[in-house]
Amino acid sequence: MNAPKVSFAVSVYNNAPYIERAARCLFEQTLDDLEFVFVDDASPDNSMEILYRVLADYPHRQHQVKVFTHEKNLGCAATKRDSYLFATGQYVLLFDSDDYAEPDIAEKLYLKAIETDADMVVTNATYEGADGIRRKIDFLPNGVIGDGENVRIDTYIRNIMGTLWNRLVRRSIYTENNIIWPTSDKISDQPIAVQFSYYCKKVAGVEEELYHYVQYPTSVSHDGTIEGRLKIFYSFKANYELIEDFLKSKGLYDEYKELLTLNCKAQIKCVLLDFIADPTIRHLWLKTYPEVNRMYLWGNAAVKTSYREQLSFICIALGVYPKLKKILYSRHLRPRLGYWLR
Repeated sequence: MNAPKVSFAVSVYNNAPYIERAARCLFEQTLDDLEFVFVDDASPDNSMEILYRVLADYPHRQHQVKVFTHEKNLGCAATKRDSYLFATGQYVLLFDSDDYAEPDIAEKLYLKAIETDADMVVTNATYEGADGIRRKIDFLPNGVIGDGENVRIDTYIRNIMGTLWNRLVRRSIYTENNIIWPTSDKISDQPIAVQFSYYCKKVAGVEEELYHYVQYPTSVSHDGTIEGRLKIFYSFKANYELIEDFLKSKGLYDEYKELLTLNCKAQIKCVLLDFIADPTIRHLWLKTYPEVNRMYLWGNAAVKTSYREQLSFICIALGVYPKLKKILYSRHLRPRLGYWLR
């Protein structure tokens, strides 16, 4: 039996309010030769019941659906890993069950892959915020990513949003290479995306916004407690260390360490900013990646520091950032890099 052209790899956990929209956009795809792999991470709500109810409306898709269930909750990193490993398609597209996509996303990405013989095809996306804001997420600033190791790696390190849900990847990329799958849940796409980008020989792009990335008030990135932010911080840090270890193993770390300081380490520290007035949090912030502190005071090979970055750093180091946030966030004083002020 020939492998399906495209597999959708879908993780499911507590998505009852959103999974119907996600399932319908998948089952209504214009490409016929598909596989749908759903991995239920022991979800305590009725997400799977809703999924089966929706599937009943699409009898022509029922034979293409595979469902796997974890006996206990393993977390989103393990669930994404399993959804990839259970897929059998020529190409695989990870899909978050609280998002949705255009009905021709599979067809357009697959046709681009065949046309260009690409190992990965990337599409732009639309961000839909909990506050109703919609904006384009441009993953293709130059239209096409192209060939070459440096171009591919730069794509992910320069844009830390190394997401997987907008990247159709040839299945053999991860079955024939020793992918190190992350175990920390938060921000778990990035280590996989960097590894995929390294092993891909060719990457192509589709400039349309074919995926809709939706943020809800309950999203993990909106956790407003100190405990929640610390959990995100340590998880993000663990996943960054996977990226660093991988690049070191390939002899690429020295080439990219300045960019990593700017795009990865600085963003990790940003997670703590809302609680920087707390002495314990401020101490943790200051001692974590001190090279970031030096970068914003004096600059480095990747950054020429301005007085705006220096002012922001001083406010953060003194613990007065929360009180001055509105002023610092003004269009007159906001640092051009935008990493400190979120």
